[in-house]
Amino acid sequence: MIWGEFLGKIHHATKGYEWSNPAFKRQAWDQEVQLKAEKYLRPDDVMISILKERLTRLTSLPKSKDTYGLIHSDFSQSNFYLHNGDIYLFDFDDCGYTYFINDIGITLCYALFYPYKEFENKTEYYRLFFRTFIKGYLKENTIQEEEIVHLQDAIKLRYALQYIYFHQANDVSNLDEKSMD
Repeated sequence: MIWGEFLGKIHHATKGYEWSNPAFKRQAWDQEVQLKAEKYLRPDDVMISILKERLTRLTSLPKSKDTYGLIHSDFSQSNFYLHNGDIYLFDFDDCGYTYFINDIGITLCYALFYPYKEFENKTEYYRLFFRTFIKGYLKENTIQEEEIVHLQDAIKLRYALQYIYFHQANDVSNLDEKSMD
């Protein structure tokens, strides 16, 4: 629950954030280089159309101080320490502006794909994790039902961006079996 609470606190705090100098403003999410999928993927790669669909769906959300702001964008298990019940977050290089639901999706993407231990019933684990996470989040910030509808879009967008990044960083014509998986 504290993971969700912490993210809720971040989102709530950034609603009133104003940068001191426009030169320090972080980029908006739609400026990510991986969003130019055609540059890194084959023209017939199905991921290009999946990416465009997810972008279209997410950008249909209204943009307001309650739905859009400065986010961490990489709040995964490898980017925080938990000590005596407190979270110590680090790795702020990916911070930028996007929909809060996108940041929730990014966080869930990592939490669910890389659970801290193996679970026999992954569906039950996913449900339990989500319920606990969102309960904590809602203690610190609000979210509307129309935003929750787009949570799966945000998760799938993160996977698409990881796929594109992998193609950007690797020669995919010459991968070992582990990389292919």
